[in-house]
Amino acid sequence: MVERASRERFRSEVDDRRGGFEGEDARSGIRTTFGVVRTVVRLVLIVALVVGAALVAPQLAPIVGDPLDAGLPGADDSEDEPAAGSNATGGDVQHGVNRTAVEYAIHAEVNDRREARGLDPLAFDPEIREVARYHSADMAERGYFAHSSPEGETVEDRYDRFGYRCRVHVSGLRYATGGENLAKNYYREPVSNGTSTEYYETESELAASIVDGWMNSPGHRENLLRPYWENEGIGVAVTIEGGRTTVYATQNFC
Repeated sequence: MVERASRERFRSEVDDRRGGFEGEDARSGIRTTFGVVRTVVRLVLIVALVVGAALVAPQLAPIVGDPLDAGLPGADDSEDEPAAGSNATGGDVQHGVNRTAVEYAIHAEVNDRREARGLDPLAFDPEIREVARYHSADMAERGYFAHSSPEGETVEDRYDRFGYRCRVHVSGLRYATGGENLAKNYYREPVSNGTSTEYYETESELAASIVDGWMNSPGHRENLLRPYWENEGIGVAVTIEGGRTTVYATQNFC
């Protein structure tokens, strides 16, 4: 069984020097104060792809909101990056899976896809990885798969929880404030990719399958290939569900 979901949020702002009016259009009302006009538009892109354990066909949930286009300074890679193609058994291992190796292998796969299409590679941001790891761990521990927690904690809430401020210039007076892709996969277990059954024996193979899944889903692919993203953090958590080694992956952008 493989499951995927993506989400993106955007903000469009207009500022002048008189300072004071703030407008928020979240498909509802407009709030005003003083004399500057700031219009905030948040669009949410949600896509889910589910492939069942019994080789059921993929399904896509409706996309809500249209994506915008938009950049941000990169961040240095963390010192814990394993060697390319690593299947290391030491370090941060959960249920026999080196999650750090999976995270950096996913990052490498993402940049391979971007560079092959003439896009700039993303920098691996250890700070946003903490946001991603937090969400993957929460899903793994409590057995749900969604952008919002059972209590309603959203992507924006998680950025705020970790004090991660994302304000990416889109174009003109528009800004993006973050993005997210999710994946759920299995390690060393038979997995359907919709047309055949696969078996991932290394962290590198697992990572490639996760990115392939995102690339084969139009919404996730668009999110991953947006030209304005410059940072990403990958967070992986591994648990046992129904006797199977189950891997949750969260990809956050800025």
